[in-house]
Amino acid sequence: MWILHAPHNLKRFAQTGRLAVAMDYPYNRDVSCKRVSSWREFEDSLEYIVNYPQLTT
Repeated sequence: MWILHAPHNLKRFAQTGRLAVAMDYPYNRDVSCKRVSSWREFEDSLEYIVNYPQLTT
């Protein structure tokens, strides 16, 4: 999992099968991923994040 905001980083990271979490800004809203608007919201989302299915090798 990585908390990002730059659209190109969000897209690349999400393509690896790992969870990209975006700090929600107008310039990255075209990227489909989990979004939070604050660190508090991120903290409140930890159960979802911890249970996110990971890629298996």
